[in-house]
Amino acid sequence: MAQASAERLLEQIEAFNQTDCSFLPPDLRTRLAEATKTTSLRLETPVEVVTRILITQPMEAIAVRIGTDLRVFSAIGNKQLTTTELAAATGATPELMGRVLRALAAYGAVKEVDVNKYTSSPNHALFQRKDLEEAFSNCQDILIKSLAGLPGFLASTGYREPTDPTNTAIQYSYGVKGKGYMETLMTDPTNINALSSFSVLMSIWADGFTQMADIYPVKDRLETGFDTESAMFVDVGGGHGQKTIALKKIFPELPGRFIVQDTPQVLGGAAKDDEAYKGIELTPHDFFGPQPVKGARCYYIRQCLHNWPDSSCTKILRQLKEAAKPGYSRILIHEIIVPEIGASTWVASQDFNMMSMFAVSERSEQQWRALAESAGLEVSNVYINNHPSREGILELTA
Repeated sequence: MAQASAERLLEQIEAFNQTDCSFLPPDLRTRLAEATKTTSLRLETPVEVVTRILITQPMEAIAVRIGTDLRVFSAIGNKQLTTTELAAATGATPELMGRVLRALAAYGAVKEVDVNKYTSSPNHALFQRKDLEEAFSNCQDILIKSLAGLPGFLASTGYREPTDPTNTAIQYSYGVKGKGYMETLMTDPTNINALSSFSVLMSIWADGFTQMADIYPVKDRLETGFDTESAMFVDVGGGHGQKTIALKKIFPELPGRFIVQDTPQVLGGAAKDDEAYKGIELTPHDFFGPQPVKGARCYYIRQCLHNWPDSSCTKILRQLKEAAKPGYSRILIHEIIVPEIGASTWVASQDFNMMSMFAVSERSEQQWRALAESAGLEVSNVYINNHPSREGILELTA
């Protein structure tokens, strides 16, 4: 019975793999991806598990890295090219290019269309972006070095929870003491473009992951009852403003001012002349200082607080509390909300990244509530998406 069911399932999977997955609703796509991932892991033998963890899993990142260094993805574009043509376009020898392409095809990063002939893979299309090609190697070097140092660092502390942002895996890996994350990176001249590289990565994540409107009832909670004398939306630590742009695109009728705040260096990378920025103010601001926009309808802060320990987050939130209008302003924290059980690989990976780089952690709902309370704020609502990323929005009021 089990074998017959497995054979029928295999036939269905093989047929499904010949179809276009882009038509699937996002929720169904996510559930299907998680279910097949779980099935794949259950089917592995113990030897295959060791092989995957030790060899094939880390090799995927290396193969893609070589591909981005060679600009293979942008060279292919939407064309079908031979190994010889790609070797000529990238400067690699045909023999080496053949091995690189074989590895990329094995991981689904490119598609084989014939012997020694390749085309692009739709879900790897982002690697064709010039800015990501340039940022990927820098980000990967930093992340790998940081995470590779984590086991040794934890062993050196007797396996104690890291709490000092100047003494965690990143400092251990670079042989630096008493410096914060960015200061540590700047001790290595090859990291000179680290901030701009991470800004590119954060921009891509902001575009590709959950939008605010996917979780939060914008019309009911923000537009209804809006006072036209106040600003509508203040994107605190908003990077290049992708979330603000997305919000205005989804709700072009929303009234009021839209303001993106970040450091001058980060805002300098925004394409200010792009039509998408029409009606958006880009304002330099340090979120540890007094919030200059008073009484806004919404203060929105996404994926900033998870970089900081509780004491720093309390300072940031208190600045927003002082600016907020009681009973009117909403302070929205858009972050991962770690589940009590069944965390996804993405959530666990991000938690380890935070540990290795900043000596902090991703937070559970209970931890977020305690943080809000420490700043004198009340959690009025919590909204969580139905996705392995476990992105959620906590609505706070003064």
